[in-house]
Amino acid sequence: MTLTDPTPNASRADDTTHDRARAQICAAAVAIEFGAPELELSRPDRRGPNVDFARQVAMYLAHVQYGMNHTRIGALFSRDRSTVSHACRCVSELMDDAVFGEKVDRIGARLQAFADVSLQDGGIA
Repeated sequence: MTLTDPTPNASRADDTTHDRARAQICAAAVAIEFGAPELELSRPDRRGPNVDFARQVAMYLAHVQYGMNHTRIGALFSRDRSTVSHACRCVSELMDDAVFGEKVDRIGARLQAFADVSLQDGGIA
């Protein structure tokens, strides 16, 4: 999966690399759980309701799991900041549904476990 990198400033290279990697991890985890093609999640055009919804979940997780701001997430997923904000609101509202909430929490736990391992290994997290 190739996410765009809008940050031309070389001094932010490490943050940019980490954010891009984290966004890719979110997209991959969501793609697996939702059965959506991972490469479709970062395309700038709409890809259909299943892919669009999976992208919303990936953007939500990038925000809540990794603390990325909406502007940064939007840039990485080829979306506007307001689109990310809308996605986070929609997913947050759906978290009250037990089945959906459990699914997203399960993905979040995987992302956290990955981050923990990466920290131990000196990785990206």
